[in-house]
Amino acid sequence: MSFSSEPPTKVFTNALYEKTGQQANPAGKFRYPAHSDNNPSLSITEGDDGRCLLKCFAGCDAESICRSIGLELKDLMPQNGFQSNGRASKPAKKRQTVFPSAEAAIVVLEQKLGKHSARWDYCDAEGNSIGSVIRWNLSDGSKTVRPVTRNDAGWVIGAMAEPRLLYRLPELVNANRIYVVEGEKACDAARSIGLVATTSSGGSKAAGKTGWSPLSGKEVVILPDNDLPGRKYADDVCKLLANLSPAPSVKIIELPDLPERGDIADWLENLDSKAPDDLREAVESMADNAEPVELSAPEPMVQSVKSYQPFPADCLPHPLNKLITQGAESIRCDTSYLALPMLSALASSIGNSTSLQLKKGWSVPCILWTCIVGESGSSKTPAFRLAMNALRDLEREAHQRFINEMSNFNSVSNSKDAAKEPEPTRNRFVVSDTTIEALAPILLDTPRGLLLARDELNGWFGSFDQYKSKKGADSSHWLSMYNAESVTNDRKTGEPKYRSIYIPRASVSITGGIQPAILNRSLGNEHRESGLAARFLFSYPPRVQKRWTEKEIDSEIADDYATVVGRLTELEPLLDRNGNPYPRPLQLSNDAHRRWTKYYNSHNEEHAKLTGELSAAWSKLEEIPARLAIIIHCVRQVQGNKTLANPDVVDDATMTAAIELTEWFKREARRVYAMINQTEDDRARQEFIRWIQSNGGAVTPRDVQRSQWKRETSTEAEEQLNDLAARQLGKWEHVPSNGQGGRPTRKFCLNQGVK
Repeated sequence: MSFSSEPPTKVFTNALYEKTGQQANPAGKFRYPAHSDNNPSLSITEGDDGRCLLKCFAGCDAESICRSIGLELKDLMPQNGFQSNGRASKPAKKRQTVFPSAEAAIVVLEQKLGKHSARWDYCDAEGNSIGSVIRWNLSDGSKTVRPVTRNDAGWVIGAMAEPRLLYRLPELVNANRIYVVEGEKACDAARSIGLVATTSSGGSKAAGKTGWSPLSGKEVVILPDNDLPGRKYADDVCKLLANLSPAPSVKIIELPDLPERGDIADWLENLDSKAPDDLREAVESMADNAEPVELSAPEPMVQSVKSYQPFPADCLPHPLNKLITQGAESIRCDTSYLALPMLSALASSIGNSTSLQLKKGWSVPCILWTCIVGESGSSKTPAFRLAMNALRDLEREAHQRFINEMSNFNSVSNSKDAAKEPEPTRNRFVVSDTTIEALAPILLDTPRGLLLARDELNGWFGSFDQYKSKKGADSSHWLSMYNAESVTNDRKTGEPKYRSIYIPRASVSITGGIQPAILNRSLGNEHRESGLAARFLFSYPPRVQKRWTEKEIDSEIADDYATVVGRLTELEPLLDRNGNPYPRPLQLSNDAHRRWTKYYNSHNEEHAKLTGELSAAWSKLEEIPARLAIIIHCVRQVQGNKTLANPDVVDDATMTAAIELTEWFKREARRVYAMINQTEDDRARQEFIRWIQSNGGAVTPRDVQRSQWKRETSTEAEEQLNDLAARQLGKWEHVPSNGQGGRPTRKFCLNQGVK
């Protein structure tokens, strides 16, 4: 089947119709055939360059969507939209239509989108118009924004060249105090009460594409939106302002009673009618009384992902450390590929049998959520299986035991003289079910707790979007289960005992993997803002090149690990006066308590300086040493470790190891959040840097021309390298001639330590 002569959007909708017979619903959405539900979750639009744009609200990527209906990624592009090498990420240059004015360009956009709802004009310092941002409020309740910009030839549809200019730039030149907000609408609202305000174009994630030098040496007051992207935008602006010389004085103030996701425009709208002068004075007073924030030391214009440090396996007791190192050498993968799923498996094995009491009223459960970020083919799966083997063996044995008990039960029940015996229940250890409705009956019969283990966690994140009517309830239940809180689930069907389920301590640890390209899309704003993402301990190790090795895992080490897991599942909780189980509370030794106190204070000093996603992650990392300490302590206990003085007291050695592991997870959190917040341009630049590193850290423009990063001319290749030089990531060096008549050349050399 081929529609190569048709526009790409037509190609896709025709193929979808042939596959499913469906057309768009009134909101312009389709049902994605790979989903088991019937909810229309697939949006199809046409980009300005003619390409077909796909968005699956369940988080599926474009490649899998195309594959499900027999197409390839290249079918989403215009017929001449790719270079001859077929690289989807390298579209061939397309001649832009040039218009005599911005108005003429907007007329063309309105023919497709209808009458625009708002327009904001950008000018240079002299007041010359150089671009406009136009917004459309669409009939389905969504919005779309399109920029037009002026170049040497005229006006074109597209974003301003980088670095982009600040909004209302001419007004900033002589101002002493400047307010920075997110978005042109918010900026106009601030200006309506007499404040000098500005913003960057392109949304909350594009602050780095704007030149902020006009704010050098001035007093800057940031008014963030009341949501996670708004706080992240404020954090990004602070980092960019730190690079200016002289650096501005920066304050951040949060407007009182700002609604969720609201900005200054919403704040002004919700106030009782007041004179603009009074409103301006109220905001200026808040700014006067705010303390300046401490700007971090200047960094390169684009911060690359920090270098990776290996997982500190030596912090874990025998045989955990040996299985991790031997398994990684045998599989040829990073040690964290084994360590993270192993920690979650151990946590679930302990489950509700044990907790750690940090002080009266603060008891920490043994629950861990871990996630490995890695490309397909990076040996995540064999490492995951090795870490899961012991628990899956217990699951298999329990299943066989249940079958035998049910057989005996049925035999006895059929006997006329048999006494009424309770029906056997199956003991569970590992599940892959993603809905609370499926989990609740299992948790009811397994009060100790469970491990949700999925080789790919994308399906788990996606389940919140697929079941929209239950999304909010399921999400809130998962947030509760991270802290072993109670869960109630009411069902209309099924056995009577499962119709209304109450679980007093719902304990579920989670582990799995996800590909980096999918992670950012799967998390989405909802999971970040709810704190779901912050509960995960991430690792994103570099890929280990596969090479054949004769190294194997010592069978004795594997058996010892299986024994440890089995003994952990046998740890007994305590019983209250009514016979109900509750976790055996561990206490901290005096030395362990002092070490915990020092960590707690130091960690919260760090937390006070963070905003956005890292701030959310740090709030959960606060008690991770306690959760890890339970695991280390219980492993030492079931082994009969002679250095453990008291089975009910966590000692200093355990707490020291747990804190060291937590510091490693904190470093990884910084790396992973830096990675997932990169733009497409940042990721492409990162790949380009890695290619230069693989060539010894120095290349010529001609090397670039001949590589996978093909450029039509040496000048274009040089411009790509100049971009890295401008970002302080490397510099040009002259290479002398070889003495045989050759001409001297220039090589671009990456700076030491650039990753």
